[in-house]
Amino acid sequence: MPVNHHPISMCISSYKSWVAHHRTCQRCACLNLCHVSSCRFQDVVNYFGLQPKPGEKEVTPNYIFMLWYEFCNDFKNSWIRQSKTISKERLKEAQENIKKITAEKRVETKKINANSLKERLRQKEANVSSS
Repeated sequence: MPVNHHPISMCISSYKSWVAHHRTCQRCACLNLCHVSSCRFQDVVNYFGLQPKPGEKEVTPNYIFMLWYEFCNDFKNSWIRQSKTISKERLKEAQENIKKITAEKRVETKKINANSLKERLRQKEANVSSS
């Protein structure tokens, strides 16, 4: 019986060593990733010249995202205001252009005799189309 257990124990021991090796590799990769991300975070802090809040030692990600949220909110509000003023200006320009066009194309019309043949035909057409 001990002879049959030997291959199984070899497989188990090789599996255990494989797992231990990969755990250490994953820990190293995780530590490396954390180091890289913290370096990038410090690069962002240095680029924007951020200072920690009074009473704190470091600039935290929460502080940066709070500032970023306030900036985005202010930018969105100003964008909306500017787009409204631009659309109002365009509307005024369009109305002025329409006034100019209609002012230039004034056509003198004569009053139509109510008993004329043309007027009676127009009234009949209007009655037919409205019914």
